[in-house]
Amino acid sequence: MGKLWMIGAASALGVLLVVSVVVALLERETEFEAGTPEAKVQSFLQAMDESEYEDAYSMLTSSLQQDCGPEQIFASRLNYDNRFEDNRITLERTDTVGAVTFVTLRVTEFRSDGPFGSSESSYEQQYALEPEDGDWRFRQYPWPLYDCGAIRPPTPARETLAPKPVPAPEPTPAPTPTI
Repeated sequence: MGKLWMIGAASALGVLLVVSVVVALLERETEFEAGTPEAKVQSFLQAMDESEYEDAYSMLTSSLQQDCGPEQIFASRLNYDNRFEDNRITLERTDTVGAVTFVTLRVTEFRSDGPFGSSESSYEQQYALEPEDGDWRFRQYPWPLYDCGAIRPPTPARETLAPKPVPAPEPTPAPTPTI
């Protein structure tokens, strides 16, 4: 009876393994309609994954571009290099508040824990986009950037004004006694 149970469990595990491999091979990446915030997020993540820093830079709003250039995105790559390996990213929801659209993704990271197991963790990432020049642009640094790296573009020198001399206070005359 014990051997029969072991054979049944091993068979069920084998079938489960085959089914999971088939599903993984047949799963395709969803292509979102061009011109949508979801498609812009997908394009940004693909650009970052393929080290297309100028493409990623072009997706930031003009105000973010003033503080960040493709060089900074490149310099910050060590924070996210290989970040997309062994991950699955899925769309959770899209919300619009005023002129800003928020796209929320679920990122599931898979890790091998040695020869006898693996683990996964999931978390949400939110992107804020707004229309600018007829296109959707990120209004906050999008994951995986968080900020724009250590190298900053040179800022113009600010004019320093010399301090104006402060006049010495005039002494208050002593009151004169009246008789």
